[in-house]
Amino acid sequence: MRGPSIVLGVTACVLSACATPAQKPFHTALMPAPLVAVERVSYVRIDPVLTEEHPIAEGALSACPIVAAERKAELVRCNAKLGQIREIEGTEKPQ
Repeated sequence: MRGPSIVLGVTACVLSACATPAQKPFHTALMPAPLVAVERVSYVRIDPVLTEEHPIAEGALSACPIVAAERKAELVRCNAKLGQIREIEGTEKPQ
């Protein structure tokens, strides 16, 4: 006779533990959440002209010196743009 009463007792304990869910704290208009101050930093935008792609010069093997000169000219222009980007990169926007 003891076996069924122990089983019923254990079952009752287990079910009573699940009967009441944990309640969240009740917030009203009188208890606002604390404010958090966040510092926002704006950076200067890079001019889209500086990020345009450069054309790649191509040509026949007989035009190799001309193609090489055109590629070098594009690399010089590209390096100039990169220099301008380096000057303003990471600078904060005036407010």
